[in-house]
Amino acid sequence: MSSSTQASFFWVKYGFGTCCASYAGKEMLQANKRCHGTCADNITPPKMYNANVSCAILRSFVKNTCAKDIEDLCKQKNIQLGIELDALNKIIQAAQARSAASALATGRSVTSVKAGGTGSRPPSGAASSRPITPTMHTGANDSVDDEIAEAIAKKTATENQLEVVAAASKLAKELVAGTAVVDLADDHGARLRLDETGDARASTILKSRAHYTAMAVIVDDKGPPHVLPLVFKLQKPSPTDGSDSRPSSGAAKFTGATVPT
Repeated sequence: MSSSTQASFFWVKYGFGTCCASYAGKEMLQANKRCHGTCADNITPPKMYNANVSCAILRSFVKNTCAKDIEDLCKQKNIQLGIELDALNKIIQAAQARSAASALATGRSVTSVKAGGTGSRPPSGAASSRPITPTMHTGANDSVDDEIAEAIAKKTATENQLEVVAAASKLAKELVAGTAVVDLADDHGARLRLDETGDARASTILKSRAHYTAMAVIVDDKGPPHVLPLVFKLQKPSPTDGSDSRPSSGAAKFTGATVPT
């Protein structure tokens, strides 16, 4: 292989990555728009392309690859996250049942204390009949409440990831339908605008051995086009999730968002 052919290779980032930042719902989708894949650890490895083709052919290659791979990844992620969400729901239900049982036991203890608290002393040698006091249940209640809070936090994070996956699947379908076109962006997020280059050779525009991020460009008749990176960040699970604050009873509030069309 000649050195000129080797120099035409470059890499395109797309698919899923993980991000340490803590985002939820709409914030996660907005972060996807701003990041251009630069602050995410790639789960999907970058794909290598040869720039010794016209920009039109290159865009077709990138579009077909991104659409197929992202849709396949979305199917896998939906299955994985669905299993995790089901398991978390079962954990929450079981913990809530234990919490309710503990509260019932505490209530009975209080009643027993009020009914039997006459100050009478059992006969000499008789076993103590002192009822269990509510304070004996406090540690167990706190433990169950902490378990519920942690599970709810993880459930919310999983729901956030499912929303990101849904947004990714939507963009992949728009690429296939032709309502969105593919472009590339450099490390600074600047579009190369390959759709405006006509029959120019991609090798005259792209830098050899450089890394670019695949972008979806959605035309809007009412304003400027929506430009969205095809790298979707999934929040890394944090060992401290749920430790800073305890959600109120019931599922944690979740705010959804959709990709603009």
